[in-house]
Parts: sequence; C-alpha cells; structure tokens
Amino acid sequence: MNTNLLTTALQAQAKMDECCCTLRAQGIENTQKILDAMNQNTIDNLRSEVNDLKNTIKANGIGSTIINSVRPYPVPSYTVSSPYVGLNGFYGSNWYGNAIV
Repeated sequence: MNTNLLTTALQAQAKMDECCCTLRAQGIENTQKILDAMNQNTIDNLRSEVNDLKNTIKANGIGSTIINSVRPYPVPSYTVSSPYVGLNGFYGSNWYGNAIV
C-alpha cells in the first residue's frame, strides 16, 4: 500500500511539474508577444513622426533656409568697396574704376 501511495504521489508531482513548466513557457511566450507589439508600435510611431517632419520641411522650404544658414563659406554682413580700387585707374584697375583680377 505504501508503494501505491508513493507512486501516485510521484505521478502527481510529475504532472504538476509538467503543468508548471507549460504555464511558465506560455507566460514567457505571451510576455515576448506583448514586448514585440509594443516595440513595433514605437517603431511605427517614430517612422510616422520622421515622415511628418520631412513633409513639413519640404512644405515650408526649411531645408534651404537651414542650408543657407550653415554655409561652408563666409557671407559678409554688408558690402563695402575695396580700398584697392581707385576711381582714377590706379592700384591695378582699368580706366573705368573696376578692379582687374
């Protein structure tokens, strides 16, 4: 009688272990599905935001404004005449007052 009781207890323990492992595996699988869905949602939102910003830049012409404001060459604040150009043809200029370059 003790052997039957022991055998029954071991079988019950094995079923509970199997059930526990199955539940744990299902829980991990469901958690991963939730995380994947959240990440995909975040990625989709970021892609949408990038596309919206690109369209806004194109629509407002902000791109050329940004490019013109960070030019690789200097642009003077105001234009001044060169001190090397004389009105009477001296300093390497022609007779019309224009510099010869």
